[in-house]
Amino acid sequence: MSTSTSIDPTVIPVSSPYYLGSFDTPSSIVVTNLFNGVGFNAWKRAMTIALSAKHKLGFVDGSSVQPDTSSPNYSNWYRANSMGIRSDEFSTYYTKLMKIWDELRVVQDFPSCSCNATAALNKFLEAQKLIQLLMGLNDSYKIIRGQILMMKPLPTLSTAYALILQEEQQREINFVHVFNSKAIAMNVSQKS
Repeated sequence: MSTSTSIDPTVIPVSSPYYLGSFDTPSSIVVTNLFNGVGFNAWKRAMTIALSAKHKLGFVDGSSVQPDTSSPNYSNWYRANSMGIRSDEFSTYYTKLMKIWDELRVVQDFPSCSCNATAALNKFLEAQKLIQLLMGLNDSYKIIRGQILMMKPLPTLSTAYALILQEEQQREINFVHVFNSKAIAMNVSQKS
């Protein structure tokens, strides 16, 4: 007696790097301790282990190569790659950027002057920092980035920082609400 086994192409095996479990979300935090500039080797080891366990290390080290857009695997690769597992929060990114700007200010210190040219130059440099900050954000921030760039006049760095943090906090609230709703619905359906 022969049985025919066919594999459903829409089902992604758990061992595939394209597989996304219920906890693989854009706001997932892979390791609890964010890298703060100290203990890089320990942090890297924790990240490597966590990503390896999820079969996602290839998205970080480049070994999971993007398939051609006509490939049947492209949509699965794109979906898994878009999850953007976080190892860095916006505030950490901002702090690193501020350190770089501070170091540049020491190296490229402008002479102090009370003329209008210095005020105009400082305003220009502030706008450049804002653009650098916004362009360094990943695509999950594209809506808030666009909203900030459309403001006339451009907001200060501190205002943009507050707006982005507010957006990030709102996402976390929405994620917790969606997760709790699904858990409640699942619990109800099991009791029915």
